Amino acid sequence: MRVCEGGYYQRHQSARLHRNRAARVGSQLLKVGRRQLPNDNGQEGSSCLANRDSGETRWPFRARPDYRATHYGGDHMLVLLEFMALMVVGLGGLFTLAGWVRRRHPKGGNLVAFLLACGSSYSVSFAVDMLVHAKTGKVPFGNLAGPAVVWTTIAVGLYVASRQAAVKRWPVYLPYLLNAGLAFAGGAGHGYDWVPGVPLVLIGLVASRIPVLRAKSRTPTCFPIGQYRLDMPVEGLTGLVEFSPGEYAMMGRQFEGETNYCAPPVTFLGREWKLQLGTVHGRVYKIAPCLDFMTKQQSAPIVREVLAYCAAELGRPSSVKGDSHIWDTSDGNMIVQDAETPAGFLVSVFATSSAVRGFKRRAR
Repeated sequence: MRVCEGGYYQRHQSARLHRNRAARVGSQLLKVGRRQLPNDNGQEGSSCLANRDSGETRWPFRARPDYRATHYGGDHMLVLLEFMALMVVGLGGLFTLAGWVRRRHPKGGNLVAFLLACGSSYSVSFAVDMLVHAKTGKVPFGNLAGPAVVWTTIAVGLYVASRQAAVKRWPVYLPYLLNAGLAFAGGAGHGYDWVPGVPLVLIGLVASRIPVLRAKSRTPTCFPIGQYRLDMPVEGLTGLVEFSPGEYAMMGRQFEGETNYCAPPVTFLGREWKLQLGTVHGRVYKIAPCLDFMTKQQSAPIVREVLAYCAAELGRPSSVKGDSHIWDTSDGNMIVQDAETPAGFLVSVFATSSAVRGFKRRAR
């Protein structure tokens, strides 16, 4: 029992000696720090006990600058806002371009959609890869949170743009599946490098089930010819000559209150066209320019030019009946006609207002 008590007493004494020695060394270091190390004002003698009364802890060295406050200051926020503004403008431009390609060049829409989806799938894999590195501790999460959000935003924007441009489904989902295959193949045996392939497969499968966006049908309106447009008042127009009785007898009048005129020549597609106007109760309901040619070889190029212009302004014809191409519009219709006459060939354009549905027909 004495041996045990003696052993315990010796161990207790040894521990107390070690504590006393550590306290003396700490006291000596504190004295050195008070005497030699400068405080925040450049004076000697600062220590961690300098402001004991105020409760503020002051260590015997100069405070390090707050790099986080400097990095995330006003300049950083300004740069971030500028970058976000550029991203919004860029994505808006992509949406506009994708919609224009789909409307004007449907065959090229799938290629544009495929390229946009490739960029989107790469952005997704890049963002997921950064999050995986943060989760596994390879890179601090704070360093990757901002870039991951940026790349995710880019991915979403490119995906939406690809869906706007696509005419079929495969250009939207195929790049995700291809990138997923590359991720699984390249990540085999390399830790967590295969993980980005999982969301890529999921996005690709979901995208393959979503139908393509239907292009919004834009109902066009009849374009003006020279200064003349449908439903405009006749009052104020100069140079109009009303039909003669012989012209009325040949052309006829369909509606009550109808008065028809021969107007001065009008410039249309770089040429001077003869022009006739049909009016009812002082408003234009029909505009009819025409050109005369001696041969079919002379009229054919003009017809092609007029048809191309109408297709660019009004889209595809609603119907084709013989030599007449018809476009239905929100305010009436447009007709391009290439007719053979006793004197040669006549190229005519007719713009007719939808207001004729409410006109009262003349009694025969």
